[in-house]
Amino acid sequence: TPADICLFADCPASYFVANILLKTRPDSPRIHILQHAVAEGLRLDSTPVLFVDAMYRGETIKRLVAELQGISSASPIVIACIDMRRIPVP
Repeated sequence: TPADICLFADCPASYFVANILLKTRPDSPRIHILQHAVAEGLRLDSTPVLFVDAMYRGETIKRLVAELQGISSASPIVIACIDMRRIPVP
């Protein structure tokens, strides 16, 4: 349930995409930007879910997961999204 998770976007752009994808879901969880949550010293009791909207190298995901582990005792979940729409090439 949304109360059981806390959704984190890796950056403001991912926050924007996550909000667009979840805007029709009345029960969607609150979305945080990870850097802001870490800076504010947020502590979690729920499962952290990291949302990234672009392909990243493994080191970046590992760093972000380590940041999540610093604010939560639960193991984080990672959701990666890629836009597969065809864009016309001139």
